[in-house]
Amino acid sequence: MSDELAITFLGHFCVDDIYDYGDETARTVPGSAVRAGALVSSRLGFTTRAIVRLDPADQALLAPLRDRGVACTVVPADHTTRMILRHPSPDPDVRTMHQSANAGFFRQSDLPTDGGPIFHLAGITDREFSMDFVETVTRMRGDGWTQCLSVDLQSFVRQVRPDGTITLGDVPGKEALCARMDVIKLDIVEAQTLTGSHDPAEALGIMRSWTRAEIVLTRHDGVYLADDRSVGAFVPFTNRTLVGRTGRGDTVIAAYLCRRQTHCARDSLRFAAAAASIKMETNGGFDVGVAEVEHRMN
Repeated sequence: MSDELAITFLGHFCVDDIYDYGDETARTVPGSAVRAGALVSSRLGFTTRAIVRLDPADQALLAPLRDRGVACTVVPADHTTRMILRHPSPDPDVRTMHQSANAGFFRQSDLPTDGGPIFHLAGITDREFSMDFVETVTRMRGDGWTQCLSVDLQSFVRQVRPDGTITLGDVPGKEALCARMDVIKLDIVEAQTLTGSHDPAEALGIMRSWTRAEIVLTRHDGVYLADDRSVGAFVPFTNRTLVGRTGRGDTVIAAYLCRRQTHCARDSLRFAAAAASIKMETNGGFDVGVAEVEHRMN
């Protein structure tokens, strides 16, 4: 691995209690966008760093990342974030979410002295990054702290109510938030929440009026892209099963960011769709290399 091809993920590590459709017994698994993304980038050969908030007593959860060579930094928290996910129908994209424990907001003091080539804000709800924190990171980026600042907008659209219920909501200051980013990831439901449109091309067009960032949008059928060249470029998923559906979007953005360091946006879009297609066909973390993904692209 080369430090010149590197990525940092920042966010909560969490434990998910998942209730599949028709099953009242939960599956308890480690989760989070940080975990899923870091498993992708490290397997693709990129130097990977994960900065996470969790209870230090739960550091064993990081073993799969450390086994892959991921440099893990733990920001101590009183609790490790815990999520309850229920699938009320056979459609794996339909789920309800509840947060039963939260590791708290990140602070400037939690940030490293060097953000590296790519710094991705990989939150899972709006209880991780305040707008003031984002402004701080943006100022640091302007001083050369990182070359690419990326965000998963679920970090703001997924909003935790006082009782722990998670709903999707519009984000005050969304235009300024998006304008600060170089790359943005979201799914079609989050896009509709922010723009009012369920059409990918229309939603991306609205968002591109806020920002010059490259925007990567996922839907059940594939991945859409908006950039300086066009709005709504599309590459379909090619998976034959959905046994590994969890982490689809995290795989897409991690693969896109890694590929984008050395390739154009269109090639990176194809690579990301292929990587996620492979991921959805297998339970567990992403576990194939660049050659296998490139083979799926062709």
